[in-house]
Amino acid sequence: MKTAFTYLCSALLLLAGCHTDDDAPQIDRGQRVPVRFSSLGLEITPMTRATETALEGGDAISISVVNKSETGTDSLVASGNYADNYRYTYNGTSHEFETESEGIWQYKTLPFDLVYYAVYPYTAQFAPVSTFMVETDQSLDGAYTASDLCIQKLDTKALNVTLEMAHMMSNVEIHVTGDDLDLLPDVSVFLADVMTEAVIDLNSDVDPQHRQMVTATGDYQNTQVKCLETESGATERVFSALIPPQEIAVENKFVKLNITTTDSQQHYFAVGFPRTRSLYSGKRTKIYCQLEQDTNGQITITYAGPEDQPQHPDSRNN
Repeated sequence: MKTAFTYLCSALLLLAGCHTDDDAPQIDRGQRVPVRFSSLGLEITPMTRATETALEGGDAISISVVNKSETGTDSLVASGNYADNYRYTYNGTSHEFETESEGIWQYKTLPFDLVYYAVYPYTAQFAPVSTFMVETDQSLDGAYTASDLCIQKLDTKALNVTLEMAHMMSNVEIHVTGDDLDLLPDVSVFLADVMTEAVIDLNSDVDPQHRQMVTATGDYQNTQVKCLETESGATERVFSALIPPQEIAVENKFVKLNITTTDSQQHYFAVGFPRTRSLYSGKRTKIYCQLEQDTNGQITITYAGPEDQPQHPDSRNN
């Protein structure tokens, strides 16, 4: 009898040793509710959205989420995150983002520590490390906005999340100044020999100034980007383009101007920085070109600086 009792105790101990975490009592986190995403004030910092001062109704963003409470890390993986590439669309009336799926959920009583990755514009081909290409003709309808890559990383337990995304591309703004510019039939501006492709690494460190999530890559030679004309007047015409952050060599006359005069003559000019310049993410660099036309219709373009002008993190519309 004693031997049988000993065997029975041993069996019970063996079963206890096989106990798994799956059998452990689960934490009751309370009611589960959908997370609400909004954009109060509608600003994307540090600059406003590409062609507007606010997001527009119908703009779609991607939101992926890491459950830091369970994984112990904020790193995204290709798939199997708490949420993978959910598509949210901005509602211009409610100022909130909506989704056609069930959306991302959180718990009210004991919420998870979630890390959100929001990316504009939305793409179905999502990966933590991917490539992004700006449009090479940003004068076309929607092409400038589509080039305005914006990202935000946010660690929060909140049920209501306010998004304030940051621009990852560098904005180059060309100001052509002079007299009677509105009488010129055509003025086209290009950025030449610039890299148009960038590697996005959402798991890299976020540097507030240089935005290390984005690194320019690819061949820059014989590549050009046509700028969008954002302002047109008699004494100043403004052209703008978005390109990945990169260094512009002093020998690179990367601003090209094609000008048609009233007599249908074509004129071509090229200007650049007087010294090597680095173009940073989320910053705007202005270049001023003075246009003069003599009585014979001959045009000259002069780089008008300023040579040491800082790059501006403020609104593009200021």
